[in-house]
Amino acid sequence: MDRFLSVLAMFGALGLSSEAAAHAPNIASFELIEGPEASHLDVHMSTDGMHHVMQARLPDASFQDMTLEDYEDHVLTALREGIELRYDDQPVALGEATVSLAAHQSDVSFAIPGPPAGAARLYAHIDVMREQPNQHNVLRLVTQTSHDHIVLAEKNQFRGSLALASARPNTAASASMSGRLAEAVHSLFRTSERSRSPKHQAGVAHVALACFSELHHP
Repeated sequence: MDRFLSVLAMFGALGLSSEAAAHAPNIASFELIEGPEASHLDVHMSTDGMHHVMQARLPDASFQDMTLEDYEDHVLTALREGIELRYDDQPVALGEATVSLAAHQSDVSFAIPGPPAGAARLYAHIDVMREQPNQHNVLRLVTQTSHDHIVLAEKNQFRGSLALASARPNTAASASMSGRLAEAVHSLFRTSERSRSPKHQAGVAHVALACFSELHHP
């Protein structure tokens, strides 16, 4: 019963909250993090934007009668269908997933294999939430010593690639406008729920949107 009530509470928050816009519903963050022993793909997205996508995918569903477990299954299905990764020619399987749904932000983490020895590039096709107008998916590749990112959107068919062996050093991340964008999105989705004041949310969203404006309209 508690699990059923919690999904109703989440939907209620979506309908009543005025803060959802500050979470940039058409921007999602995908972080591929390489660890010394295991790797994982962390997805951070606006719950409001995600729910609009669920409504588009399931037009006949009664969400208020749906259990949280079923809703999570639909979210995972959308993510697994919309995320395609390869290390060179080797597909990257999305493994076991953990899901955390909340009123404003939802997070999903997939266990994935690390790159094989000698792999040169990470190729990505991530059109998750493409149903949203002007959707932008920011893919970040994070290792123990470096990171890099790429913005996937309709203009590049949500496709792109990153070098595995020569990702940009952390110290250079803020040296360009695209680096500022990645950091803004990273801050937007990784700041703890407790510390997200409306002023912080609006400020970070403003920076992200300003960077997009300069990137796409130089």
